[in-house]
Amino acid sequence: MSANRVTWLLVTRSLRRHRSRTLTLVLVLTIPLAIACGLSVLYSTADFSTERGVSEIAGRSQTVLTNGDFTAERGLVRALAEGPDAIGRALGHPLAVAPEVVGDLPASAQGRQVASAGFGLDLSAPVHQGRFLLERGRAATAAGEVVLSREVAKRLGVGAGFAVTLGQSSTPMEVTGIAVAATDTTRQFVITSPEQAAQLIVTPSPSITQPVLPGKQQIGLINWHTEERVSDARDWSIVTREQLTTHYRAQAEGEDAGAVPSIVGAAILVFAELGLILGAVYAITVRSGRRELALLAVAGAGPGTRRAVITGQGLLTGVIATVLGLVLGVLGAWALVPFAQQSAHQVWQPLTLQPLLLITVLVLGIGTPALAARIAARGVRTDVVAAVRGLPDEIRSTRRGYAAVAGWGVAGVLMLLAGSSFGSIPLVLLGALTLVIASALLVRAVLPGTANGGRGWRLLPRMGMRLAGQAPARAATLGVVIASLTLIGGLALTAMAGLTDQVRANYVAASPPGSAFVLTTKYPRPGTLAQVSQALANRPVAALGIASPPPPAGAPQTYWGHFSVRTPLTECLTEPASTPEKCRQRTGFRAGPDNRVVVADESALQLVLGKELTSAQRAAFAAGSMLVTDRRVAPSGQSTVEVSGQQEKRSVPAVVIAETAPYSQIPVAFLSPAGLAKLGGVIQPTTAYFYVPAPDQGAFSAEQEDEARAALTADIGAGFAQFQVERGPAAAEVYQTATLALAILLILVAGTMAYVVVTLAVQEIRPDLSAMAAAGAERRFRSWLAGSHAAIVTALGLVVGLLVTAVSAPALLSVLHVGWTPWPWVGLIAIAVVAVAVATFAGRVAGSRVGTVLRAES
Repeated sequence: MSANRVTWLLVTRSLRRHRSRTLTLVLVLTIPLAIACGLSVLYSTADFSTERGVSEIAGRSQTVLTNGDFTAERGLVRALAEGPDAIGRALGHPLAVAPEVVGDLPASAQGRQVASAGFGLDLSAPVHQGRFLLERGRAATAAGEVVLSREVAKRLGVGAGFAVTLGQSSTPMEVTGIAVAATDTTRQFVITSPEQAAQLIVTPSPSITQPVLPGKQQIGLINWHTEERVSDARDWSIVTREQLTTHYRAQAEGEDAGAVPSIVGAAILVFAELGLILGAVYAITVRSGRRELALLAVAGAGPGTRRAVITGQGLLTGVIATVLGLVLGVLGAWALVPFAQQSAHQVWQPLTLQPLLLITVLVLGIGTPALAARIAARGVRTDVVAAVRGLPDEIRSTRRGYAAVAGWGVAGVLMLLAGSSFGSIPLVLLGALTLVIASALLVRAVLPGTANGGRGWRLLPRMGMRLAGQAPARAATLGVVIASLTLIGGLALTAMAGLTDQVRANYVAASPPGSAFVLTTKYPRPGTLAQVSQALANRPVAALGIASPPPPAGAPQTYWGHFSVRTPLTECLTEPASTPEKCRQRTGFRAGPDNRVVVADESALQLVLGKELTSAQRAAFAAGSMLVTDRRVAPSGQSTVEVSGQQEKRSVPAVVIAETAPYSQIPVAFLSPAGLAKLGGVIQPTTAYFYVPAPDQGAFSAEQEDEARAALTADIGAGFAQFQVERGPAAAEVYQTATLALAILLILVAGTMAYVVVTLAVQEIRPDLSAMAAAGAERRFRSWLAGSHAAIVTALGLVVGLLVTAVSAPALLSVLHVGWTPWPWVGLIAIAVVAVAVATFAGRVAGSRVGTVLRAES
């Protein structure tokens, strides 16, 4: 029989003989591999290719042609009919084109109205394939038919077969299907035929020379799509597919630029963490099998054979665990795809397995345990006589241990500093893991001195501490596993919480949280405002008129201008070579401000401000002074007022009632009717602001918002109101949900790994427990002793992990450019409590199974 066959037989016999330990090792490896495989499959499935992203914008079009002047002169209906011939004349030859009419087209049903984008196109046309995904029903192909997006149908409470109205039309239209946009299923849109959309969407008018306010409805345009390549067409704007692809890639790369270092860092962290865990586990396994290895040495097996046996165990265990990890990871990803899609508000492609990622998992799963076992196999050079008799190895001098601690510690600190300085996430994570190794070496060097510690403690904790001090290598090995898991959890939670806080800090609310702010380009009747108030939980409605100069002679019934106050931002923008970004950084205005001068009575103003005016402020307001909510607008008690589009400027006395304007849509300058009269202005009759304070709890619901919009547009017409409820940044909610899911996952993984590793570690104190059993110690006492020992060692690892996390977190936050928040430490405490509880339970269970000395050595 060959030596290799003998080695293989020894490997398989050892694994079969120690089934419990083998299953534990397989479990240790399967859990992270299944998670890594599942996450890689989810990442591959969720990845939107460039072609798919461009197809959602332009379908199969190779060229998109537009001509705003052509559409404005003729109107949508006529431009739709004459467009193909006009394009043919511009090119000098006929061209097959498919129209897409776009513009605002709100949908109404059951007393609600939802603001939505309108698309007039034929979903069945080949050139439009890939634009939208039909979930249910069919495309709208005839007059009187419409397809709603999932979000619009949900908010209106309708489905296929229901009737809705679009825009200002009162003619019911049948809902033939429900569609979604793959990249964002929350988009609100409607799709109907081009002819129907051309009749419903407002046509641009060439007679409008002054720009209207942002609340005015978006005028309609026509995009002409063709599958042919066009390079030039006289008087027509051309966008090629290559240009769309370049723009999409640049946008995608910009969004993913910050994610790539995080992904690389996470991969390095997972690989290093898996190596640390497996190295620690196999070190425990090798020491647990010292007697078996010593018996092989007595039987004539050399060090090479014994190392081959241990390495073979790691290799075979890795193969089994890798197969299980791949199967469980793919099955887990398949089960999670529906929930992940819903959370991401996207529609992903079918389950995708990227070969490179799978090969990485295979190499990681098979190579890492084999390498860890090979490194741990150096432990076969042990005292054979002591191992056979069950005695521990002689404790070596700690002088070299302290030198190693210093070396690893300095290297870790330098990596953290370098990573923070150069903005390298992988370097920061490697530095953190290096500090974990240094801490483990420090624990191994210090623990022998604590063997007789714990004086004044109760019996079981004192004996648990003694067991840890008598076997420092065992405690340090277990501490590496617990500390590294704690580090992963701590850094992940710290980063996620910091990103969540950053999103919230950078977000500039349009109005106070939960409130509604409305801009109308037609003035509603008083009865309409009462209906709006009723729809919004009977909250009062504050009307804010826009201060304007007297209308010029023969002014059309359109918006002719307004008064505005000069701000440092507007002054900066008048300077040469200035840009909005540079001016915002210099002036401190992150968004807005709305510098239009508005007119309000005292009660409406106090409703908007959310506080009572002081007697001095009330007197100044009544006397005609301007009240401003940002000191930068009136630094010396005077504000400069100018007329939009004119050079005329006036100085108005101002009273500062707030240091900075916190909201982007709430105006910063308020005048009373008396103040407007002194300024010589009038209230703009066609445009106004309306503000509704938030309900007592939370924000207005989507149903309340839609009912209020329906009441408003029933009076002034659909599309003439910009209605916004302030609900905070949606990205923060996504981060918060992801952080909670991550915390739960880390708790489960930490608990499972603690159970597995503690079960292995208790095997090393079997001789002590067996001796106690032979001396008459009760099973309950032995069980609690093992649990106490496990809890102490686990707590030691947790303390090390928390300390390293506290040292490493500032460097990671510096790289991510986010701030510190205390909430991650709440999650870490939860993880620590679960880990200690599970370790205690695992120690008790494993300790209760230890019998006599003979049974322990069998």
